[in-house]
Amino acid sequence: MSKTKSLQKLTDYENLNSVSELKEYLTLNPENKYEVDKNLRLRVEQAYNDKESNEFDLIEMLLYITDDEDIKADIRNTTYETNHSIITSYIHNYVIEFRQFPTMSTIANNIKLSRQTVTIILIMV
Repeated sequence: MSKTKSLQKLTDYENLNSVSELKEYLTLNPENKYEVDKNLRLRVEQAYNDKESNEFDLIEMLLYITDDEDIKADIRNTTYETNHSIITSYIHNYVIEFRQFPTMSTIANNIKLSRQTVTIILIMV
């Protein structure tokens, strides 16, 4: 008796972790779009409160599932404001502790954002 390997079937929207998984799930279950949207919003909120969590994939999934452009703009603004707050707080604490301004790489490595994101947010200040 031989065993065949197959991809795990996506059956539960609570375990979706990427836009590609979300696309596949919604193709198979378009009637669950509202429940998926609600679940993603809850997961993003929980991710913002959890320092160890990476909410960026969840935000990308939420942007994919949202049809309203005003809501998408609000999500992007919230993401920008959150990143800005994290970066400025880190810079403040770093300057107090080391009496010098941190490099972009130091900021990016310690707060787990890309150097490009840090640069863009600091240029916009």
